[in-house]
This record gives sequence, structure tokens and C-alpha cells, in this order.
Amino acid sequence: MFKYLITIHPLGLMYGSSGGFLSPENLVGRSREKFPPDAATLSGLFFSANKVNPFTHPEELRDNLYVAGPFWSEEKRLQQKNFYLPIPNTKLISDQGTKDWEIKTDQWVVKDKDYELEPDYFWQEIVAWNRTAKQVKESGAVAKTPWKFVPILHPKIQKQQRQVQAEDGLFLEYAVQLDQEACLVYLSTHELPSGWYRFGGENHVVEINSLTLDENHPLIKLLNQPIQT
Repeated sequence: MFKYLITIHPLGLMYGSSGGFLSPENLVGRSREKFPPDAATLSGLFFSANKVNPFTHPEELRDNLYVAGPFWSEEKRLQQKNFYLPIPNTKLISDQGTKDWEIKTDQWVVKDKDYELEPDYFWQEIVAWNRTAKQVKESGAVAKTPWKFVPILHPKIQKQQRQVQAEDGLFLEYAVQLDQEACLVYLSTHELPSGWYRFGGENHVVEINSLTLDENHPLIKLLNQPIQT
């Protein structure tokens, strides 16, 4: 189904949402939970971009557009069209060890009884999907989250004066700083013309590229596998 890898390179900081505010009840607007933007955000960009500079019929997008994500990758991995996706809940990978959950006699069981083990890694390469947690870790196909959150104080300036508005003039929001070598990645059934766009609720400028996935890509082979019960 998916034919394109959509990569998004932010220009500077991004924001989790525009809803964080400063008040006695909410000293820190924790908008971080809304980052990275979900697949619906990219779907909306398809439709808005198609209105400005049409590249396909609106009915085609309405009926046949499918987008999945968010994922992320690095420049060196994009050459092989490799990317990171969340580690499934059946695997736990920590600096101290690993463990795998499996179904036996209709119950989830784990061989390692060390339940105090906490995960240190939350992303793995798509090419390592069918490996065990130990194999994923030993092959180096794991990574930690490539973005961090920094609080930014936003002022609302009066129109006629360079003064903060008296009411709701300041609010604190979490900005998201993505590693320079990393980019957000989404899967799509359609191509979004490469270029600069305003993306997300804050309309931050990003660079978008559409990379074609061939039939031999590990992801395509994985999705074509029959579902086993």
C-alpha cells in the first residue's frame, strides 16, 4: 500500500502545541505529549498543499490517501531508506539487559523474571523488526529519542506598543529541539511534492522530501506477510 517515505526536516525549533499557558494552576504548559505530530497532521498538509498548488485530484486524496507515522531517521540511514519505529511492547531493551514476552497457554509470559528492568531504548530500525530483543540490541539497531524539550516563554505584544498584553500576555510552552542529523518520517500512499511547507499547529517552516519505496524494501515485504493467528 505505502509507496513513499515522507521526510520532514524542521527549520529550528518546533512546538508540541499552541495550548500551553502560564497560570497559577498550570505553571508549565506540558504540550510535549503532542509531539511528534501524528499522521493526521501530514494528511491535512496534503489537502491544504493540493489546494494551493494542485498535484492530484482532491477526490483521489479523499478516497485513497493513507499515511502512517510518526517515525524518524538519520541522514546516513535515509540512503538505504531505513528508519526507526517504536519498539513493540513485547520487547524490553535496557542497558542492563533485555527480555521478550511471548504467548504460552493463552497467557503472556517472559523468560527473564527480572521485572525491575526498565527500558532505556524506545526505537528500533525497521530492518530489525523480526529479531529478538537481544538480537536487536546486539546488532546496534536501537536508539534513544532524538529530540528534547526546552521551555520557551512566549509574549503577546500589544498592537500599538512594544509591551506585553495586560491579560494573558505571557505563556510558557515546550519547544522541541530535534537533533541536527535526525528528521521525522511518515509513510504515505501518495507523493507530496518536495519543498518548504508550514507544518503543524504552529505553522513552523519545514523541508519535506518524498522518497520512493521499491517492492524489495524490508517494510513492503513485512507488510505483505500474511497475518498469523
